Amino acid sequence: KHCGQENCMGYKLDEGANWVREERLHEAEALAERRGEALNGAARLLDYISRRTDDGWARMGELKHYKRLLASINDQAREGAILARAAIDPEEAKERG
Repeated sequence: KHCGQENCMGYKLDEGANWVREERLHEAEALAERRGEALNGAARLLDYISRRTDDGWARMGELKHYKRLLASINDQAREGAILARAAIDPEEAKERG
């Protein structure tokens, strides 16, 4: 979201974030992309582990833990993707405030 003032070079990543310069905006976009890739990799690993429980590889308590962790990772990845899109897409940034 751009500040909207004449000659302003500031961008806002999210409603609660501080204004940043364009270079920082690009850094934040790259960080969000790397974070999303890392979270996706972790989610795939946890999905594999949870499927292995069918073979008796892990105890039922571990399966519940893995499923909770997987849900948390999916939530974080979704939030990161929304933030990255809002930083890139001006229309979505307007909708978010």
